[in-house]
Amino acid sequence: MWYFPLIPRLKRLYSSIVTTLHMRWHSDNKRDPALLCHPSDSESWKHFDRLHLELSKDLRNVRLGLCAYGFSPFGQYEKKLLILVGPSNPKHKINVYLQPLIDELCMLWNDGILTYDVPLKQNFMLKVALMWKINDFPAYGMLSGWTTTRRLKCPICMKRTKAFALKHNRKVSYFDCHPQFLPLDHPYRRNKNSFKKMLSYWNTHLLRHNIDVMHTERNVFMNVFDTVMDINDTHKARMGIAKIGNRKELELKDNSCVKLFKPKAAYALTNSQRVKELKLLDRYASNLDGCVDVNQGKLHGMKSHDCHVFMQRLLPIAFDSLPKHIWNPLVELSHFFRELTSTTLNVENLTVME
Repeated sequence: MWYFPLIPRLKRLYSSIVTTLHMRWHSDNKRDPALLCHPSDSESWKHFDRLHLELSKDLRNVRLGLCAYGFSPFGQYEKKLLILVGPSNPKHKINVYLQPLIDELCMLWNDGILTYDVPLKQNFMLKVALMWKINDFPAYGMLSGWTTTRRLKCPICMKRTKAFALKHNRKVSYFDCHPQFLPLDHPYRRNKNSFKKMLSYWNTHLLRHNIDVMHTERNVFMNVFDTVMDINDTHKARMGIAKIGNRKELELKDNSCVKLFKPKAAYALTNSQRVKELKLLDRYASNLDGCVDVNQGKLHGMKSHDCHVFMQRLLPIAFDSLPKHIWNPLVELSHFFRELTSTTLNVENLTVME
């Protein structure tokens, strides 16, 4: 394990006039309250400030977000803290490797660290709070202490889930499962959580875990793409539809032959309807030519940014041959992610989107 101490790098942020001004930007630059363009505009940030006045009274105090292979909106101020060397991830033992970081965070919150402010030419006690964890869904399972695989993968339903395994392909299905929201002090939530045990202020956050929007967008896109391109539509999947669904038109049919006949789904494109050529601006996305398997109609090796471009810009064009009652929801989905990932969010628009 390689650990790079956090405290010296936080102190260096105030050793330059340029970076010091950036550290106070969220307070010095007043913005329209109806717009969200910085984490300080969020309700969870304001709620935390109201509860912890000692931290919020000094604008130089720092708030951190922990990214575990996740999305970092401020690349210039991203600090790599921990590198784990090995053939696989630590999974549920991640709390052991995070202990040096937790020790530093506890010291920065309880005692603070003496720091010199270059523009003001004075020393002050710098205090730090960890606001959020930003990661993809598997990393969320490691950091929160709840499993994110198989039947109990839903962190909302937890053990009250109604998920079940399909008989033919053994995949876990959440068909007709409505989330049961549990209170924060419910016994099912009492799992090991290093941050909850060590950081005294952790339970006061309105929002603690954030699922990386780029990874989520990629997962949604790949599921939509595989469905429309007729990749995952196998005989076993159709047999599962016959068992749990009410789509009679999609069930396997007997056409008096040895094999069962699989009717074509309205949401799947034929070979003649698929886009054959695509030209993009230089550096707009990576070379998609190497990611396309023309014979099988598959995409492989696409990065999150490539899926981001495809979902928001190309999906309405690539799938415009679909029937309108299927194409319109896909266009709305594309527009939803475009609004969600914009640099400035409107509170009213978010309410409508929700």
